[in-house]
Amino acid sequence: PDGQDVDIVGCAFGYTSNSGLDFNSNYKSFTNPTTVSFGFRTDDGMSGPINVGFNFKFFERQYNQIFISTNGFLSLGSEEPIPYSTNYPIPSDFLPNTIIAPFWGDLYLTNTGPNPSSVKYELMGSSPNRNLVIEWIAMRRVNDPDGLYTFQVQLRENGDIYFGYK
Repeated sequence: PDGQDVDIVGCAFGYTSNSGLDFNSNYKSFTNPTTVSFGFRTDDGMSGPINVGFNFKFFERQYNQIFISTNGFLSLGSEEPIPYSTNYPIPSDFLPNTIIAPFWGDLYLTNTGPNPSSVKYELMGSSPNRNLVIEWIAMRRVNDPDGLYTFQVQLRENGDIYFGYK
């Protein structure tokens, strides 16, 4: 139902999804972000490990590092995953299995035109209310080069996860 928490089917960990959230109401603006480096990979790129800044609980495990993919997801843990651009069932024999995906698609960065792409992150707040905010800005999607996709995920110190879309 709109505006109410809905149990995620098959989830024994108590996670819920709220279908009535205004995705823009919790959107965070950066004050001093760090730009993610993907090296020379503008398509199917994966960042090096990034410190979360606090222990983040996800499915009963604590994580303090993430990897960020140009393909609209992040992976938790210390093993570098493969930056798959195609959605596949999880769990799988291939990494990543511990992902948070606000927009898992075949996305890429471009520096051409008036809207260059980037991925940025910033740790906000103070303990025990810190948020790690990761934002994909003006991303392009394969087979839709004119579309621009801007979205973010917030990992909150209390274990909550928020998605935001512009």
